[in-house]
Amino acid sequence: MNETIKRAALILFLLPSLLLSIVVETEVRGSGSTEEYYADESDPAAHEHNNDGVCDGDKTRMEGFLEFWESEASMMVYDGWKVTDIGTIEDWIGCDESEEIPTDADYSLMVEAYLYSMNNHDGSTTHKGGKYHRSHSVQAYNPQNFDVPVEVRLTPGKGRGVFATADITAGSLVATPTNSMEFYSKESYRDFLAYLVLKRFRMICNTFDWIYSVQKTTDPDDFIVCLDADSATLINSGRADFMDEDDEYESEYGDDDYGDDERKDTTNIAQVDFTGAWSPVYAMRDIKSGEELLMCYSDFAELYGFRYLGIWMP
Repeated sequence: MNETIKRAALILFLLPSLLLSIVVETEVRGSGSTEEYYADESDPAAHEHNNDGVCDGDKTRMEGFLEFWESEASMMVYDGWKVTDIGTIEDWIGCDESEEIPTDADYSLMVEAYLYSMNNHDGSTTHKGGKYHRSHSVQAYNPQNFDVPVEVRLTPGKGRGVFATADITAGSLVATPTNSMEFYSKESYRDFLAYLVLKRFRMICNTFDWIYSVQKTTDPDDFIVCLDADSATLINSGRADFMDEDDEYESEYGDDDYGDDERKDTTNIAQVDFTGAWSPVYAMRDIKSGEELLMCYSDFAELYGFRYLGIWMP
C-alpha cells in the first residue's frame, strides 16, 4: 500500500511539468516561426554522427533551410518579379555583423560548398534565348591568387581591407581570378548556402556581403551570381559606385549627388576585361607599400542583376 501511495504522489508531482512541456512544444511547432526548422541543440541525438561523419542534427538544419528557402515566407515581389528575399534568409540563419578575417580553411570550405552545389546541377542556366551549358569556374582552392605581396588588415571605421606590403609599379598584374565562383542558377546558389548551413560555416553571413551579379554575355537577361573565395573579396571600393533607382548618384560614404566628373575616385587597381566574374586586375598607378588596394565595383557588378536569377539582395 505504501508503495502505491508513493507512486501516486510522484505522478502528481511530475504531472504539471509534463503538461507544461507538451504545451510549449505545441506552441513552438505551431507558431510558424523559423525556430521549428532548427535541430534541438540540447538533444544528444542532434550530435550523433552517421556513416558520412555528418551530424544528424546538422542534416535536419540543412533540410530546414531548404524547406524555408522554398516556402512563401522567403519570397517577395519586387517590381513585378517574384524572388527569394535574401534578407529573410539572413534572418533565418540569425546573421549579425562580423569583422573576422577569413582563413585559408574558410575559403577552402567555400570552394567545397561550390563544388557540391555545381555537382548537384549540370552547370546550365536558361534564359529567353536558349540554354547555356557552363562548367565549374573553380575546381580547387588556390591560396596564391595575388601576384603581389599583400595582407588583410582591419581599419577602424571601415573594416577589412587588402593592403600592399611592397611597392607596386603601375601596370603590374595584381591578382588573378583563380577562386571566382560563378553560379548560373538560383538552385546552384541555394545549394551552396545549404552546404554551408550543413557545415555550420562560421562566416556564412559574410558571404551575403561578398556576392555580386554580372552580365555574362550580351544577352540582356544572362546574369550570374559571383563570389570570390579568397582575400580579393575583401578589396574595398575606392569610388562611390552605384546609381539609385532614380538615377541619382548614391555615395557609398553618404547620399551626395555628385556629377560624373565630380565623383571622388581613389581607385588604384582595375580590371581590363569584363567577362563573367573577375578578370585579371592590374595596378592603375604606382602603389606604395602600406597603401590599401581599391577598385571600382561598378566596373563589373550589375546592381540589379540578382533578380534575373530569382533572388533579391536587401
